[in-house]
Amino acid sequence: MKPPSFSGRPVKIRAKGIKAEYGMTATARQEIVPGFSQKALGGARIVLVGAGGIGGQIAGALVREGVGKLVILDRDTVDVTNLSRQEFFKKDLYKNKAICLAKNLALLGVAKTILYGIPMHLQEAVVKGYDLRCSVAVIAVDNDEPRVFGSRLFRDKGIPTVITGVSTDADRGYVFIQGISPEDPCLLCVMPEIVTTNERNPCAPGIIDILKVAGGYVAFGVVALLTNRKAFWNYRQFSMSGCLPEVIKRYPKNESCLFCGGRND
Repeated sequence: MKPPSFSGRPVKIRAKGIKAEYGMTATARQEIVPGFSQKALGGARIVLVGAGGIGGQIAGALVREGVGKLVILDRDTVDVTNLSRQEFFKKDLYKNKAICLAKNLALLGVAKTILYGIPMHLQEAVVKGYDLRCSVAVIAVDNDEPRVFGSRLFRDKGIPTVITGVSTDADRGYVFIQGISPEDPCLLCVMPEIVTTNERNPCAPGIIDILKVAGGYVAFGVVALLTNRKAFWNYRQFSMSGCLPEVIKRYPKNESCLFCGGRND
C-alpha cells in the first residue's frame, strides 16, 4: 500500500531564540571568529532549495548561527528512510519536508530566526510568483535540472548562489560558489556537462556523514559571501574515502560558456 502524502500550506514561524546567560549570548564564540559578522548574518535572507539530506544540514547550521530569515522550498514528503540522516522525526512521516523542517528548526534557533516552509519546487515557486529575493540562494537538491535552473535564475537576479551535490555511492561531493561579478563563472562554466547529464538520484544510497561534510562547506560558503570570512576557492570537490584527490580551486569565467560566456552581466 502506498503511504499517504500531504503537501500542506506554506508556513511562517519564528524561532524563540536563547536569552543571554551571565552576560554571554549563544553566539558569543562564533562572533570572535576572524571576519565573521553576526550583524550581517542576522540581517540576511537565505533561500534554500531542498529540505532533504544536504538541505537539512545546511539549514540547521544557518539557524544555529543565527541567520535572520530562511526560506525553505521542497515539494517532497518525509518517508521512513529519511529518518536516519535528515532533520525529521516519526511525527513528520508523510508530511511535507519544507514545512516540517521549518517547524523543527524553529526549536533549535539561538536567535529569533524567521523560517518559511514552502511546499513546492523552485520552478513552481517562480511560476506562482513567490518572492525569491534574498541575500544568498542555496541549491541543495538531488538532480541537475533545478541546479541549472537555479544557477541561471539567481545569476540573472544578481544573487550569489551556492550549489552542491553528492555522488550515488555517498563517497564524493562538490560545492560551488557562484558569484555575481561579470568575471565570476556560472555553474555551466565549471560543469558544462551538467546540461546533458541531468543526473537524478532521488533514491541514492544516503548516509549522514557525507551530508554533514557537504552541508558544512555550504554553510561556510554562505557565511563567506555575507561577511569578511575568507574563502580562497569557488569550487571544492571532496572524497570521503580518499579514492580521489581533493580539488580546491578558484575557477575563472569560461568565455565559451553556453550560458554566460561573452555576456556583460
